[in-house]
Amino acid sequence: MAETARQRRHRATREEILVVARGLMLEEGVNGLSIREVARRTGFGPASLYTYFAGKEEIVAAVTKESFRGLDEYLARVPVDLPLEMRLVGLGAAYLRFARDNPADLACIVTTGLGGAVPQGVDAAVLDAPLARFAAALQRGVDAGMFARADEAAVAERAYGLWALVHGLAVLAQVRAGRPGAGVAADPERVLRAAIDGLVSGGGGR
Repeated sequence: MAETARQRRHRATREEILVVARGLMLEEGVNGLSIREVARRTGFGPASLYTYFAGKEEIVAAVTKESFRGLDEYLARVPVDLPLEMRLVGLGAAYLRFARDNPADLACIVTTGLGGAVPQGVDAAVLDAPLARFAAALQRGVDAGMFARADEAAVAERAYGLWALVHGLAVLAQVRAGRPGAGVAADPERVLRAAIDGLVSGGGGR
């Protein structure tokens, strides 16, 4: 069934509210998000916002889902048939591009869903999807004999370690912190390549 004009307006208003909420989360973090401030910035009365969202928790959940899905869309563009090293570098580089292009979404990813409770109303699978792409690539390396044989838990550990490196590089690039020492490349993608080269040549802890 085609979307009605009223439904289009409702959806557009929800999207406008989420844009404002995402920007506020970038400035103040999740704890700084309030219905009153979102209403003020969108020109609505606080009561009017409840027509579109049940409360702050629902707004946080919606922003979280959009942020993680946006990240996963960037990762999904990396061809799955690339050689393993190129695939892993490509996934990491895609995350870095996402972070550069979407700083407000990165802030949401940093402050929700990682290392803490999953926001109410968010399926954990949405949060896990980007990491799962790294795990699948590493499992491919195990299956191809590039790494020592490893059980599912060991592959998950390696994937998490690589994810943590990429995530850290993305965050450091945004806050412009963590200046490298003398002779260390400041290019995050070069750092990522070096880590992956070491993982492959070293057998992933063989």
